[in-house]
Amino acid sequence: MKINNFQKRAYSLETAKKYINNKDLILASADIEETFEYDKNHNRNVTGKRVWLLQEGLNPFYIKLPRKCKN
Repeated sequence: MKINNFQKRAYSLETAKKYINNKDLILASADIEETFEYDKNHNRNVTGKRVWLLQEGLNPFYIKLPRKCKN
């Protein structure tokens, strides 16, 4: 399903309910992944964490987790 509403780049419960149906979610990640941002000196800064999920009828997608989340 293509999501056409990109004007507002925010996460909310309403957006999740609109695009994710009530079917089972399957955890596709073997572990929690760290997300990085590179600065101009090529240093990696951890900006957060994420896990990948699958659901019937949708492409694989990830959810963001707080940086403090433990594996």
